[in-house]
Amino acid sequence: DVSFLTGISDAAAPGIKVYWNSGVKELRAIFAGGTQTSGGRPASAFFIDRAGKERGIRQEQFANPNFKGKPSLSSTIQHIDFLTSYRGGPASRNKIGVRWIGYYIPREDGKQRFVIAAVGRDAYRVYIDNKLALEQTSREGQVPQYYDTDGYAGKAIAFRVDYRPNGEHVSAGFGVVPVSEILDPDVAKIAGMADVVILSVGFNPMLEGEGHDRAYGLPMGQDELIQTVLDANPRTIVVLTAGGSVDTSRWIDRTPVLIHTWYAGQEGGSALAKILFGDVSPSGKLPISFEKRLADNPCYNIYYEAAGSHHVKYSEGIFVGYRYYDSSTTKPLFPFGFGLSYTTFTLSHLQVSPASVRPDDPISVSFDVKNSGHRAGAEVAQVYVGDPSATVRRPEKELKAFGRVFLKPGETQRLTMTLNRRSLAYWDVGSRNWKVDPGKFVIYVGDSSINLPLQKELTVAE
Repeated sequence: DVSFLTGISDAAAPGIKVYWNSGVKELRAIFAGGTQTSGGRPASAFFIDRAGKERGIRQEQFANPNFKGKPSLSSTIQHIDFLTSYRGGPASRNKIGVRWIGYYIPREDGKQRFVIAAVGRDAYRVYIDNKLALEQTSREGQVPQYYDTDGYAGKAIAFRVDYRPNGEHVSAGFGVVPVSEILDPDVAKIAGMADVVILSVGFNPMLEGEGHDRAYGLPMGQDELIQTVLDANPRTIVVLTAGGSVDTSRWIDRTPVLIHTWYAGQEGGSALAKILFGDVSPSGKLPISFEKRLADNPCYNIYYEAAGSHHVKYSEGIFVGYRYYDSSTTKPLFPFGFGLSYTTFTLSHLQVSPASVRPDDPISVSFDVKNSGHRAGAEVAQVYVGDPSATVRRPEKELKAFGRVFLKPGETQRLTMTLNRRSLAYWDVGSRNWKVDPGKFVIYVGDSSINLPLQKELTVAE
């Protein structure tokens, strides 16, 4: 596999220096005890006793998920390492409870960050100094969560984690790190030394995958990392690895370039380098809308079932994605179909033929796409259909066709796409069939769901 760092380093011309810094302390390092100090003491220093004489965490297993009765197993562990800390054996095929109890003793004064993560439908509660600080219910989990509290050198902070695994083994991690140590101390220095910063942020398979929900915000410390790097060097390219949209509100207005790589695969580093060094003009288009805030998503309030109901009502209906934003005063950060390039394109000379049709007649939509910039590149032209005459509530418009074309500077190509009955129809609940209401339709052509400069009306007869 070619990492981003390897791809960039290999593509850089002779004489170009590539500096690297990890930026944020990794989650596994926190769960595994953190980095060693000069005195050999790990960052997450856990103790059985408040005085700090016996190192470790007391681990107790209960034969029930309610922590009733005496623990069936008890032991001392040094840290709670995600996915590897504990496997309960045959007894854990039944619902069990695992409890971790101990003390954390900070090395110095300041904010201390307690971090926990679990996957799937595992549930937990974290108590800090006997107060509930963090909780995850048994629905799909958000990973990780953290809680900041003041700490004083040498003064113990009590914690207890009540964890209820949904499967046969523990899939959780827990650790503590001083907030001042979340970012590498050399981050700002190295960013300031560079002509351009390429800042890679986002998720990995441990934090995003099937069977568990990730948080909408970036992983712990990454927002602070982006802000710190931008303060040190405004010439920063943010490279995002994620399976969807994320919260960019704390830094997007200051960021000159954002590249969303999704999950780039084994040649991702080579592909990224070709884009960054200008060998290839980017041409990707968003298959989703990016929200400004998670609460802007039409599914925000109805994603999970009501407590105890085991029922989810899809009250948003067909108004999801761009269909929702078209009908709402809430607008996305980046719309469906959006994507920038190193060149520019101009769409013109839209023709819709015939202008009046019957529902079963084919409809020809043709238009010119011109590369009006100075670089070769690809454009994805998109055709949407609106139905203002519908007898039922329909979206303002719906994507019905698209075409990708690669053009040299100054080159023009005419695209033709054919629409059919299904391009005009909606599902009629009463007749249980696709239905076309006669009247006016509108054909829109552009490069995203909100940038549609070409429009033509179409009449559909009875």
